[in-house]
Parts: sequence; structure tokens; C-alpha cells
Amino acid sequence: MNTKSVIMALFGPLFIYGCCIELGPKHDPIPPFMSYQELKPKYAYIQAVTVGTLFNDGLDSIACITGYARSAGNHDYKLIIYKQSQNSEIQFYQEIQTKGTYVNDPSSIAIADIDNDNNQEIIVAHSNACVEIFHINDSSLFESSYTISTKDSYALATGDFNSDGQTDLASIGFGTDTLSVWFQNSEHRIDAKPLMIDVTHGGFDALAKGDINDDGMDDIIVMSGQEILPNIGVLLQTKAGYGEPIYCSVGDRILTHGLAVGDITNSGKDSIVVSYGGNSPFSRIAVFTSGSDGTVSTEPSVIYNSIDIPCALSIADINHDGRLDIVVNHAGWNNYGVYTQTSTGVLDEEINTQIPYYGSPINQETGFQCIAPGDFSKSGIKSDIIVVSDVGLAIMRKN
Repeated sequence: MNTKSVIMALFGPLFIYGCCIELGPKHDPIPPFMSYQELKPKYAYIQAVTVGTLFNDGLDSIACITGYARSAGNHDYKLIIYKQSQNSEIQFYQEIQTKGTYVNDPSSIAIADIDNDNNQEIIVAHSNACVEIFHINDSSLFESSYTISTKDSYALATGDFNSDGQTDLASIGFGTDTLSVWFQNSEHRIDAKPLMIDVTHGGFDALAKGDINDDGMDDIIVMSGQEILPNIGVLLQTKAGYGEPIYCSVGDRILTHGLAVGDITNSGKDSIVVSYGGNSPFSRIAVFTSGSDGTVSTEPSVIYNSIDIPCALSIADINHDGRLDIVVNHAGWNNYGVYTQTSTGVLDEEINTQIPYYGSPINQETGFQCIAPGDFSKSGIKSDIIVVSDVGLAIMRKN
């Protein structure tokens, strides 16, 4: 069995195109490994996608945002929600107009309970303009409830950023060199004024949270995707707040493309993973770890070869072995790859496969949210992968 057949044996894909309601015909398997089902599209360019339990039903749903489609149909700057049924079918649920515009288009999306009401909110960043919050109403529909005006609104992350047991919101703007953190206060409202932190990033940036030094607190990781700057700024949370950023780089004058955080060394500690490089043999995945004393490595702890143009990254247990693996999208090639983690914490060689969909992700070179893991098979493990294309979403289900 060749490398493609190995990874394709893991997944049975279902394809979702645009914001749609009508199911298309089922297709014969694509030789030799894949079959898929189309949904007839309306015209929409999906900018970013995320997954979460939106309806308190224990099932993952999908939320995505659209940009300017350059085609017929009024589906620009929308929030689109797909709901999973009890028999694991993915169904169009709702389309909502956002505050996005051609200049300040939706660029990032998150799902979290940021007001402690036991419901998940959807948070959308409109590039360098505002952050928009959507709540679920009594009719189980999402609606825009308020916005936060800020230039730090290109990339979002949520987590407990002051260790008070409540979910907070962090965001960066496009090359703003600042990070804004909005804490959830004792009244379960987002503070009007954010904590502003200086951290270098030059544009096409990414943001993530994780416990990098294994102290039980959520740290914030900023990736810079443009200009000759340090690739990563790590902000470690302490009982006194956040100190100066710890800057890390993959090398001299090299730009990074994608960012993900998780335990991919089988150590029980989160690592930082970035993608960089163009065509092979100059394409790489770099892993940054911390030492036993919590000191963050400023240079890659290990570097893995990749195929051409590795971009968006995600971390999930793809093969259900209890260890987290890395999924990477390859810009312009309709490909994605998987690095499975071994019991020793070393990653196996990348297994790559082609995605049989039309076009390439519009945001794949610059969009850190072009891949998201979810559970759409009732396995209890987020091992199914959503990939953004220029015409919609491809959901790769694990068999």
C-alpha cells in the first residue's frame, strides 16, 4: 500500500460547497480511495472556518465566514452555520449578515462562551475594524448582539488569560505590533478596555493559545507572516500577568505561513508548530518546545521536511491512537498532508493526498483558519478535518 492509500484509508470525505441547502447527487468513488457528496453552491468565498458545540446537543457544528465572492449572489461578508444532525448529517442552518465590508472583511472566527451563560457565542473579527459577537436567541437562531471597535481585529483566540476560570478574548490586527486581551469580568461581561501588549508582527499573522511552559495557565502565541521580523512571539502567563514576549525564529530572513499549538511530542506539554518555505526541498514544518524548567526554545527543537508550500496547520488525533497529529494544507496543489505522532513523540514522514475539489482555498496562503478538526462521526474524537476551498468546504471524514 503506498503512502496515499494509507492516509486515504483514514478518511471518507463529504464536500460542502458554499452556503447551500440542496443536496447534490452522490458520486461514485474517486479511484481508488475517495467518494464524496456535493451540496449545490450559492456563491461565496469562505475566509475562515471553525468548529464547536453551538446548540448544547453534544454535537459539533460548523461556523464559517465569507469575503467578497466576485460573482453573482449576495453572500458576501456572511456568517454561515452548518448544524450536525443526530445521524451525523451536515445541514445548512443559518446565514447571517455581518458588519464586514470590502475594506474590513471578516478575517477570523472563534466559538466560545464569553459571558458564562452556558451557551457558545460566535466571535468574528473584521480586519482592523472591529470584533463582532453573535449570541443565540430564544428561537435558537444566532444574531449580532454587539461589536468591539479595535484595530486589533485580524486574528482571534479565546482562553482563560488571567486564570480566573472564565473564558477571555484575545486578538491582533494586521501588522499592528500589538495584542489586545479582553477579560471577562465578575459580571460575566467583556471588559470595555482591553489589556494592550506590545508584540511584534508584520501582517498575514496568526494567533493561538496553549500552555507552553506546562504551568497550567493559558499562554498566547503570535505568529508574524510578513516582513523580516521574529517569526513567533510567545507571551507566557504568570500570576502577575504577562511579561515581555519571548521571540523565536525558524531561521534568518524566513517567513512563516501557518501556526498550530498542541502536544505533538508525547510529553504532556504543548509545542508550537509553524510551516514555512516554498517548493520542496525548501518546505518545512518546525516545532518549538520548552525545557523541563519551562524555558521556551527560541530556535526549532526539530524540523520536518514537507512537500510544496505548506500553509495552514491543524492538530488532531487523526488515527485514534491517543496521540495528536499534524494536518497541513499545501497552497495551490489541492493537497493536504498528515504527520502522525509515534509513541516516542517523533512525527512520521508526511503522508500526502490530493483533495478532489474544484479550486484552491482563497485564503490558504494567508489564512491560518483554513483547516479545522471536528467530530462528525460520533467517534468522540475530533479526527474529521474541514478544509476550505474557493467554492466552499470539504469535510474529510474518518471511516
